Amino acid sequence: WSFSVKEVELTFDLVINEIMKNPDAVPDAAGEWIEITNISNAEISLNGLILRDNDGEQHVISDNSLVVEAGGFVVLGANDDLSQNGGVIVNYTYSGFTLSNLWDEVILYHPSGIIIDEVHYDNGNTFPDENGRSMMLLEPTLDNSYGDSWMTADVIFGAGDYGTPGELNYPNDCGELVGDINGDDQYNVLDVVALVNCVLAETCESNCSSDLNSDGYYNILDVVALVNCVLAETCDR
Repeated sequence: WSFSVKEVELTFDLVINEIMKNPDAVPDAAGEWIEITNISNAEISLNGLILRDNDGEQHVISDNSLVVEAGGFVVLGANDDLSQNGGVIVNYTYSGFTLSNLWDEVILYHPSGIIIDEVHYDNGNTFPDENGRSMMLLEPTLDNSYGDSWMTADVIFGAGDYGTPGELNYPNDCGELVGDINGDDQYNVLDVVALVNCVLAETCESNCSSDLNSDGYYNILDVVALVNCVLAETCDR
């Protein structure tokens, strides 16, 4: 007799997008969670991937139905009981893995040993570190290995902690097409040039489409986000 084993897809389009390492409304053991987003144009399965740190903790994701839709989010958590975890809708419950409130690593591995994505937070030295608030990536295409790419959540959810599990970190409430700086309904180098110019001249406030990461500021982080989405052809998502 024989059976087939489905190969685990290797992709680098999965991004660790939000981390709740120190909930305040509920105990850490129940309220810790990690959000993964998919920056590709096709769904990606998480089955078979490995969640681990550098201290020996790891969990092999085992759920054939666990996929991240294109542009979507999946929340991995320690507990999926809404009455215990702070009101987080957890799509998959892991075990054998915890998030330190000080220094720790969140590493997403392929079974081959290749790292798909990783975040090494540092007890508030460069990464956000506030009790009861998740740290959120400003924009999924930013380099999430840098603390400056993250901010502290300011949206209340569930039992009273702050975060946006399963949702956009910074919803776009701008009436214009974000990233289409020159208003021509296209996303290209002309928009990058226009954004750089308004950042340098400090005139971006007149055009909310310049705030790529929706953090209320207009700076190099927006330029980087625009360049990344132009290159990846994802600005219209």
